[in-house]
Amino acid sequence: GEVVMFVGSLIERKGIDLLLAAWEKVSADSPDATLVMVGPNEFADDPTAAAFLEDHLGRLSEGARRRVLQAGVRPDVEEYLRAADLFAFPSRREGFGTVMIEAMATGLPCVVAELADITDYIFAADGNTGMVVPPDDADALARGLSLLLADPDRAATMGAAARQRVAERFSVTRVADDYLDFYAGLAARRGGG
Repeated sequence: GEVVMFVGSLIERKGIDLLLAAWEKVSADSPDATLVMVGPNEFADDPTAAAFLEDHLGRLSEGARRRVLQAGVRPDVEEYLRAADLFAFPSRREGFGTVMIEAMATGLPCVVAELADITDYIFAADGNTGMVVPPDDADALARGLSLLLADPDRAATMGAAARQRVAERFSVTRVADDYLDFYAGLAARRGGG
């Protein structure tokens, strides 16, 4: 079956409740699919986060929960991404969203929640490099994931376009050039021209 991947802390800020609510619907459509969640999932120092995760896992039907794998913190995240078929990321707040770029770089089609000033920068506006759904919308996330699971050709095309976008937009040289332009602009403004 297909593997849907999430990478990040299994906490509210990362939208883990949205992901699990969406998973209930996705697993009904694709009962052979597995949700793999890589990232911190033990919160000994934060009982609220631990209870939040347990509560939302507990809301899943037995069938859906059986198809959820918590991999924990892994040194080989890239290997997990390479083994996946789809990347889901319903985060509510991010500094930049590097993990989305990492997923795209491995050719994974991504279904992500809109993050102001981040997702529009990372994904092309044409929608071909990834699917951006409204924030805090588990139903939209589920629809996006189910759509791509049901249409492997579209998913593969999107993954290839995502990889291409990363190569063009986020290569080290390109990012360095962007930073140089940014700082040159700052210096010009500060220096009065």
